Amino acid sequence: MRRPEPHILHMDNGTIQGTDASRNEMQPERSLHPVLQRLRDDVAEIEALAVVSGDGLPLAAVPAEGDDPDHFGTTCARLLALAERTAVEVARGHLCQMLIECEQGTVLLVRGSPNAVLAIASRPSINLARIFICGRRAASEVATIVEQALTGRYR
Repeated sequence: MRRPEPHILHMDNGTIQGTDASRNEMQPERSLHPVLQRLRDDVAEIEALAVVSGDGLPLAAVPAEGDDPDHFGTTCARLLALAERTAVEVARGHLCQMLIECEQGTVLLVRGSPNAVLAIASRPSINLARIFICGRRAASEVATIVEQALTGRYR
């Protein structure tokens, strides 16, 4: 099965502009693609991935086959906003991660930093321990890339 190419948004001086995966020049968000692709290749049960900024903007997405590349990212951004509000309302601090188990699979949000959240949609057959471990590792890598881009240290 051929997996869709990632849809990447581009950060420029603190603003985010739309682009696609075929742009030639090297940009910080280009480094998100290998992280997302490696996670998807390592865990066959993963169907879709997205990187969402801390304020809820989708930064990159690897959609499920046939899906709109923006849909999963924007849906996860809305979910993130609701989860953050809930955590504050019940006085539990900042969201670290959130798992939603559904009939057709799971959705996991993992915060790598205040500016980067990794969203993972998977089949119901996934080993939860594996997705937690792999998700945390990938969220950490994503956070490093996003933080470096925001502080201008990316090269």
